[in-house]
Amino acid sequence: MENSKLLTILVEVDEGTKSPFKAYNEILSLVGFLKPLTKKPFTDEEKKVMDLLVEAHNKFLKLEATHPTEITEWVSNFHKLQDLLGARVLRRDYPETFSAI
Repeated sequence: MENSKLLTILVEVDEGTKSPFKAYNEILSLVGFLKPLTKKPFTDEEKKVMDLLVEAHNKFLKLEATHPTEITEWVSNFHKLQDLLGARVLRRDYPETFSAI
């Protein structure tokens, strides 16, 4: 593994220009443990939905809580919505295993 590539990845994470998840995958690719993704998991429309969900989530978290369990409930249900989008990917990519029933 090239030290300069690793250093670049770490600097990008530190500066906030690269997500830790993406950096982790790039580092694994550099050492040969992971092949880079060759396709996007979401369709363009699904990606738009996910981006809007994340935007709504981030805005909601900035609101002042009005109930003790409000944030916990929000996060739990936000993850359910993310799971629904992930299930679409599984049904599309592995229809023989994850049926559309």
